[in-house]
Amino acid sequence: MFWFIGITLLYSFGFFDVISHPLNSYTKHVQYNIINPLYSSPIYVHTEWYDNKLPFLFSRPFIHSDNTIHIRAFLEKRRRYSRNPVLWLKMKNQQAYKIHDESTICIDDVIHNTYDPNIKKKRIYGTIKTARDFNRKLWDFYSAQYNKKVDVSFLPDALYTNKNKNGFSWATHDLRIEFYNNKLYIQSPVLYTEDDGTIPPKYAGMHYMKLLTPELITYLLEIYSK
Repeated sequence: MFWFIGITLLYSFGFFDVISHPLNSYTKHVQYNIINPLYSSPIYVHTEWYDNKLPFLFSRPFIHSDNTIHIRAFLEKRRRYSRNPVLWLKMKNQQAYKIHDESTICIDDVIHNTYDPNIKKKRIYGTIKTARDFNRKLWDFYSAQYNKKVDVSFLPDALYTNKNKNGFSWATHDLRIEFYNNKLYIQSPVLYTEDDGTIPPKYAGMHYMKLLTPELITYLLEIYSK
């Protein structure tokens, strides 16, 4: 139950709130850093969890008229990793949020601070974080907490887009976890679709990832640590 101890530690470091699902605050953290706003107005995120893969695959994230981002999540448990799960996460990308925010006159100025679209268009956003970034940060946290070291390389995301016409490959390709020559290699499949009018709106502005979870990291540290 090392992963449970780790989640407790994440609570103490502010990664998680007291909420119904132990990974809710982490999924919100990921979506927030996909948008990466450099202004003071908060971003609200709601995570819907799926118990079964098929309904999840047919689900889509969306941005509500009040600017809340509704994202989708699924934990895939594989025998290969002793049922320690991989996090599948469907989010909206920075481009989609900017377009929605700039075109929305929100009724709640407490949440969004301004009604003026001209002010919204001047809002600044930072560099988009990658699945590689999230995996590395979470890995480093658990590695330090358990004092276990693994020679690990986080490879650049395996990116699928609407431009190369193989977006569904995100769903069919596993989170890559390979150990050879005494080194562990980790690579996330990622789907990114442009919100530029070239594809139907229901498929545009997406950012999907497969990510490490605390349980899976703990398992890998136990197996491969020196």
